[in-house]
Amino acid sequence: MSGQIKPVAKSVYVCDDVVIDPGSRKPTLVNLWHTVRVPDDGVFPYTLGRLVVFLWMRGGLGPVQIRVEVTDADNGVIIRRTRDRTFEVRDRLLHVFVRIALEDLAFPGPGTYLVEVYCNNEFLDDQSIQVIQ
Repeated sequence: MSGQIKPVAKSVYVCDDVVIDPGSRKPTLVNLWHTVRVPDDGVFPYTLGRLVVFLWMRGGLGPVQIRVEVTDADNGVIIRRTRDRTFEVRDRLLHVFVRIALEDLAFPGPGTYLVEVYCNNEFLDDQSIQVIQ
C-alpha cells in the first residue's frame, strides 16, 4: 500500500451511540461507559444489545482499513471481530471520526474485555470494559 501513512488514534470510546450534527458535522457521544452490569437474574453468556465504538484519529494519509476486535483480557480469546472497513484519508491535517456498532455482543462470563482497534492489520488502540453481575 504505497503512499499510505497509518493514522494515530487520539481516543477510543465505548458508548451507546454517536449522533452527528447535520450542520456542523460535530459528533456527540451518547452514554459513555466502561462497565456492563448484568442483571441479577441474567445468565451467561450474556448478550448486550449494542455496543458502539467511537474512534478519533488524525495524521493518516491514503487508504486505511479499520476493524474492531473484542477480546477476553484473561485468555486472549476473540469473542467478536468486525469486518474491515476501508476508507480514504485525503489530508493528514484532518481529524477523522469512525463509528462502528456491534449488535448482539455475547460475553461468555464476567471479567475484563478489551475493545481493540486495528488499522491495516496493526494494533492502533483499545478500551477496556468490565462485565460484572
